[in-house]
Amino acid sequence: NSIFCLGYSIGLSMYYVPRMNGIVREHFPHLPPLQEMLPQISVTLLNTNLAVHPSQPRFPGIILVAGLTIPQKLKLPKELEQWMDKSENGVILFNVGSNINMTSLAPEVLEVILGVFDSLPQRVLMKWEGDELVGKPANVRLIKWIPQAAVLAHPKCRMMITHGGLHSWMEAVHYSVPLLGILPSFLDQFHNLAEMQERG
Repeated sequence: NSIFCLGYSIGLSMYYVPRMNGIVREHFPHLPPLQEMLPQISVTLLNTNLAVHPSQPRFPGIILVAGLTIPQKLKLPKELEQWMDKSENGVILFNVGSNINMTSLAPEVLEVILGVFDSLPQRVLMKWEGDELVGKPANVRLIKWIPQAAVLAHPKCRMMITHGGLHSWMEAVHYSVPLLGILPSFLDQFHNLAEMQERG
């Protein structure tokens, strides 16, 4: 904990706050520097809820606002919507966020993933940055950018395979879509997947 707190404090003061000060000066030139405003904060909006994080004591000024980032007007591209509508056994969404470029996965890892997908009765919607994928099973559809919330909201979405990103987790919970964790790559994702497993 001490090492984490020290690293967090150094990162905050040397990287985050100076960058945020630049943004504040650009858009709100009349405001004082963040170093002066931070001690005066009376309300904090926290992007989480009790469905995804454990209950814990919080100061009165902390308000949970999870879901504000979830789009309300959802529209799938027509072709993708028809593809999902026609899936007799439903669709599995496979999206590991923007931190992992799927084309850089080790071939043996990709081979295992595709082998599993090939054995499933469901269709699989898979984020893939490349133009082609050798050995792609017939039930897999590749897409470079996924309108994730709209896919999760579709009644044929049966499950999401995720890297454990917080927004993916909250969107899946919001739309009652089961999750399977794979390939965490960044700080909170390992913890998030452990929390998902503990909560069933």
